[in-house]
Order: sequence, then C-alpha cells, then structure tokens
Amino acid sequence: MIGLALEPELDRPVLANPTTAMMVELRARLLQPMWYRVFWVAVFLAAAVADAVMHGLGLGPLYFFAAAVITTKTAVLMRRERKRFEHDSELLANAYWKPAAARVIHGAGLVTKLWVALGSDWVPVQVKWMTGMHRAVLRRTGRVWLVGPDERGLVLVRVEGSHYPFSGSVLTEVPAERPADKKEPTDPTVAAARNAAQSLTVLGMQLLGVLVFTLVVANSGDEFDLPVFVGVVGTGWGILFFRLYQAWRPGNLRQLPGLVAEANWVRVGVVVDPFEPRRLGAATATATVRSDGDVSRIVLPHAGVDLLGTMHETGVVWISGPFRGGGPVAVGYPGYPLVAAARVRR
Repeated sequence: MIGLALEPELDRPVLANPTTAMMVELRARLLQPMWYRVFWVAVFLAAAVADAVMHGLGLGPLYFFAAAVITTKTAVLMRRERKRFEHDSELLANAYWKPAAARVIHGAGLVTKLWVALGSDWVPVQVKWMTGMHRAVLRRTGRVWLVGPDERGLVLVRVEGSHYPFSGSVLTEVPAERPADKKEPTDPTVAAARNAAQSLTVLGMQLLGVLVFTLVVANSGDEFDLPVFVGVVGTGWGILFFRLYQAWRPGNLRQLPGLVAEANWVRVGVVVDPFEPRRLGAATATATVRSDGDVSRIVLPHAGVDLLGTMHETGVVWISGPFRGGGPVAVGYPGYPLVAAARVRR
C-alpha cells in the first residue's frame, strides 16, 4: 500500500471539501433531464415513424411500445433518485463526518450491505452505488465515515480513498452474511484500470447495436430502405461518437491495465492545474510532477474528479510507466480505485 491515509477532515463540514462539493454538484446535474438519457427512446421513435411512413403500420406499434416502456421506467427511476438526493442534501447541510468501524456483510453490483458500529451497537446498513472496488478497500480498512442516520434511518457513507457520500439506509431486518463473490475485485487499482479500458468496448457494443437494429428496420419492408438505414445509423453513430468525445476522451485507456499490472510505482510530488469537470465526473487535466529534482508536465485526458481532488489535496501521486522516458503512464494511488492514463510532456 502507499502508506498514506486518504481520509476526510473531521473538523470541517462535509461540503467544505471542494472535491466532495464538486461530486455532489455533478450528481445533481446527472439527475436533471438530459438528452442522452432518452437517446434509445429517440431511436425507437424514429424507427417507428420511418417504418410507419414507408410500410404502413408494420413494426411501428412494437417500437412505440418499447419506447413507452423505456421512457416510463427511466422516469420512475429518475424520480426516485431525485427524491433521495433531496434527502441526502438535507443531511449534508452543515454536517460533519464521524468515523465508524464497519465490515461488509454482502455486496453485489452497486448494492452493499454493511455492519456499521453506532456507539456500542452494530447496525445493518444498505448502501447504494458503492462498487466492488470500494468494497475491496472497505474489507481491507474496516472503517467508514458517516453522516446520520436521521430519524428516517437515512445515512451517508464515505470510504477511504473516495470523496463521495454514498446513500445508505438502516435496515430493519438483519441480512444473511455471505462470503465475497469470486468476481469481486481484490485489487481495486487493477479493477479500476480494467474498467476504464472496457468502457471503449461498451461503446463498440452500442455502435453494433445501433447497426443491427437499423438493419432490421431497413429490411422490414419489401425492399431495403437505404435512406432509413443511412439516416438512423448516421444519427445514432454520430451521437455515440460525440458521447465518446465528451465523456471518455480515451487517451491511452487501452494501455492503462498493462501499465498498472507492471506496478512500477514511483511516488512523485504533484500540483494539479485548475480543471473543469464534465457531466459524468471526469475531466481533462494537466499537472506538474517532481521527482528527484526532475520536473515534468503530464496530461490526463480522462481523469476522475475523485483522483484529481486527491492529487490536489495530498500533493503527491504514484506513477507507473516510462515516466522519465516520456510516453504513456498510469497515475494513481495503489490499493485504491483511483487511477488514470496520462501522457508525459518533456
């Protein structure tokens, strides 16, 4: 491990930390209606209209039904998340973190059940959005920081190595304790690097999905409809590539897992330049790093706000890769899900 405690300040309000405040603000933006959330609905509707115009009803009703189901489900989930965010905002107002011992009961996906020490009692708490990488850190450290619980049983949880206040609630029933799933990551840094690289594969699958769906639509009549095919594929691929540019700006993501696996970590001093976060919690940033009197500039095309905030607060970071030779490197904190690809400028 890095021998550096990545923990919150207990004598300052939670939102006095600029990184935490930024992540909460980004969460608020994500819960607002956004055009890309209805992207697939728009594709279904466009296909339905095109099919109805070209061939009469055809498969139009099926597309309309699919669009209605997706729209309704999205609206319900968004409303539920916005309501919880409002409650969390009330909890965060002028709140301070308080430390507590904790251990994982069970975790799957983005839902984690914990035992948390509240005074002399151990209380079961369910936390949302905490990933397997955060659970790996929690299993190692055995501690969290809390705001709450309030009279409704709502609580906010922070784990070491993250600034984000995860939403949680006290459980009325004690869940069954289960061992960690074999798929759960044991090294959060390796898992974070792998997930970053796989984000490009997810985009490729979405592009393939648009292509296959449009082929079905274009072939639903007696003849292949080239205008429908070109129109829908062109629009869908254009939007998805724009999302790639806006959200990922991949940089050297494909090389990141290999750089992390090499584990040639070197501790360096760092000063992060001011950055502007994108909607999905990442930013393109630049920083100055110092090692043994050598000063270099690095560019991080897609670095998480959590990582950049930790670099800013601690003034140190670890680099793996041909740092002095230039080229792509991994930048992060071994043992935590805080890592990004970077390029060295000489």
